[in-house]
Amino acid sequence: MVIKGRSEALDDLGLHWFMGHYLKERTSNQAIFLFDEKSIDTYVPYFLLSYGKSIQVIEPQRVKDRLVAVVSELMEYYQL
Repeated sequence: MVIKGRSEALDDLGLHWFMGHYLKERTSNQAIFLFDEKSIDTYVPYFLLSYGKSIQVIEPQRVKDRLVAVVSELMEYYQL
């Protein structure tokens, strides 16, 4: 998974108790993580939501799609 964003947010992701184990490469504005498929589908989107617009998932598309689905579910839940 490739994420770009603010340096502070990427630093925090790299130090995260779960995410940090999967960090493979880091530049000033980008981080590359290697996750297993189960993590990408279940845990990762929820961890990333807390970073709001300070980060952006570049790839894979399925993580972006999962983020959209999670946010849509939350919107629907809170609009009741």
